[in-house]
Amino acid sequence: MENLLSTYKCIYEKSTLWDYYEERHHKQFDINEIFSKAFIKKYFKDGCKESVFNISKQFPKERISHTVSTFFLGIFIKSSFSSFDIKNFEPDFRYLWFLICLFHDVGYEYESNKDKYSIDKYTLTHFKRSKKIICDNWLINSWHPQAIPIEFDLNTIQQYYEFCRKEKNFVNHGFIGGLLLFNKLLKNFQDIKLKANKNERKIWFDKCLENSFEFGNLCWSEADKEFYQQASEVILAHNIWFCAEKEDRKLYEDYKLDNLIIIGHPEKRISLEKSPLLFLLALADTIEPLKAFPDIKSECLLEKIKIIKIEKGFQIEILDDCLDNDKWFKNICEMQEWLKISVRKINGGKDTLQLNVITEGDEKNKINC
Repeated sequence: MENLLSTYKCIYEKSTLWDYYEERHHKQFDINEIFSKAFIKKYFKDGCKESVFNISKQFPKERISHTVSTFFLGIFIKSSFSSFDIKNFEPDFRYLWFLICLFHDVGYEYESNKDKYSIDKYTLTHFKRSKKIICDNWLINSWHPQAIPIEFDLNTIQQYYEFCRKEKNFVNHGFIGGLLLFNKLLKNFQDIKLKANKNERKIWFDKCLENSFEFGNLCWSEADKEFYQQASEVILAHNIWFCAEKEDRKLYEDYKLDNLIIIGHPEKRISLEKSPLLFLLALADTIEPLKAFPDIKSECLLEKIKIIKIEKGFQIEILDDCLDNDKWFKNICEMQEWLKISVRKINGGKDTLQLNVITEGDEKNKINC
């Protein structure tokens, strides 16, 4: 019987869909903690980036299987949108997606463990100092247009971090994760470059290593830093929420977050065309069911859900009446407030939701759920 678990297994077996490094030996697919941890660890190791992600120390246990599930769900969702062409991404969509998705919740430990990471203490300045963040002015001096919306300018995102810390009582894990990833990728790049220097003749180094080089059977280039930037910015932005409710407007205005107020401006929502990577992460991360049902065994849960492609989107169907999905479906419906999608209930909405992407020129103000 087709279900989300069988969909994941099918994608996993077609490794060219998701494996940037290709032609590797893969273990039998599972969705438990042991497999998920090994999957993430191996992906970073194959990219000579094992120093970037120490999963045993950095990653909250409750987010490991969710992360791998989100990874494969994102691969499936991407294939549902004909306009999401992987050829439009350099160096490769699979490369960017593995960096973004597999690292996106690394900062969650800082958000969830308030005893260890005090909201009063963890200003951005303190965090950057304590982690020896080497990147000045956040990542670099300008955001990459393919990564995040223009509304997320430097002042807005800095103010939003303080808004979360002072008004919402949490340290925003998206900011933490984005800054950590960029810093760690830059440091790893410099370490690899030094190793490559030692492995090659000095003449070759002087001539070629300045711009590009080879190490670990992989090609490295100064241009890689641009890709690090894109991935890090998407993670940084994935937990920034627009103001869509009138009762929240005054608070957003007090924190000079006018760019995030979208009441009466549905065109400001995150779109597939303008911010495809952030759109995909936000969509997959919200829909992913393991996070919504943490008390149900992963394999059992995925067998109770079916997601199929439809025109300009996909359809979510509950296969088991015992699954109480009201809250999950409610959260999915609310995505329409900040993502350019439409969600429609099928057959009364208890068991089936239909999601369609809204493209430019096809704006819809109405929320269907």
